[in-house]
Amino acid sequence: MDVGIFIQARLGSERLPRKMELPLPENGDKTILEQLIYRVKKTAQYYAPTFVKVKTICLITQNVELVEIAKKCGIDYSVYNTEKRDVLAEFAKANEVFKCDVVVRITGDCPCTSPRMIEQMICAFVDSNSDIICNNSDALKVEHGIDGLDIEVFSASALRQAYETATEPYDREHCCPWMYKNLKSEVVPFIWELSKDLKLSIDWQEDYERICDIFKTLGNDFEIRDLVSYFKEKEKNEAD
Repeated sequence: MDVGIFIQARLGSERLPRKMELPLPENGDKTILEQLIYRVKKTAQYYAPTFVKVKTICLITQNVELVEIAKKCGIDYSVYNTEKRDVLAEFAKANEVFKCDVVVRITGDCPCTSPRMIEQMICAFVDSNSDIICNNSDALKVEHGIDGLDIEVFSASALRQAYETATEPYDREHCCPWMYKNLKSEVVPFIWELSKDLKLSIDWQEDYERICDIFKTLGNDFEIRDLVSYFKEKEKNEAD
């Protein structure tokens, strides 16, 4: 089974401008996007199930600056039209090139994404009868998920159907909402051992500072269990 891991990223954030190019940790030698790519590549190198071939790790972006990061990191890329924001079409067109059976969607502002969890989500998708699965999605009103560890997995046929059928602007500007509304979807119920209020995505300066401290403390090879230990230690120190 051929799997494509598609990373969606852009520089147009108004809350934290050009955040994908910020160093992580602060004063480090890798950007936020580079750290995420490093972590995602570990899935292909070490954790992919034996029945899975990670055919591509592909950056989907509108920014040539981020394409240069993709080239530096040795991954594929697909550049979309900046005048018409149709992310759904860009995912579909990218998969027309790579012809993957299954697509994993990751967002660029989630550098804490777990390589092992990507593997687990791929396995969960194979074992399910769903067209799309997630571990955290506003579309499915999931309350137990952690913002910043989000992973979505869907079939190429579901992506194609969404691309050919969706007409509402919101469903074109985002990759997955039409699939959640019209196809069979499922939430994978992970036991997180982390506060549901924890925010590990990067939208604001305070988010960036929080994630910088994680990478400064744990390096870039941490997993969920390391995050659990990190926050337990942090709570203990704050209590003292």
